[in-house]
Amino acid sequence: MDSNRIRKGALCALFLFLSLFSCSSCPQWHLEEAVTCDPLFRSSRLFYDNLDPYCQVELELVQSASGLRVYVDTFSRPLSNSNVFPITLTIEEEAQIYSAELLLGGQRLLLPDAARDAIVDALLNEKCVQIDAGPYQATILPTKFRRYFNKLGC
Repeated sequence: MDSNRIRKGALCALFLFLSLFSCSSCPQWHLEEAVTCDPLFRSSRLFYDNLDPYCQVELELVQSASGLRVYVDTFSRPLSNSNVFPITLTIEEEAQIYSAELLLGGQRLLLPDAARDAIVDALLNEKCVQIDAGPYQATILPTKFRRYFNKLGC
């Protein structure tokens, strides 16, 4: 009788431990949709939350009537006063530098189409993407990307 009680207690403790420290704190993709009556104003936003308070970089894909746009957002200090900012994408140890448009406020980068295509292609092919933007760096994991990307309607 006591061994069953100990076993149940151990299983409960294990379940509690796994619940607290499991993938609820893993990097995740999130999809948000703005549905309107007029298709011209519909949009979807797919973003990667890496949950790293020190990294403070977010990859965001926005699908709207104007097409698919990819942004890199930083959340602390502005990157530069320039309108163009270099960003490095590393996929399978191959680094490529792109010139991204630094938007008003200095914390949001609009990536060029070539960078967008490289990121989407890598993630659809289950490859990690490392993003370097000034002092910021993030590794984007492809886990569940395809599932959410297909819902964007690209």
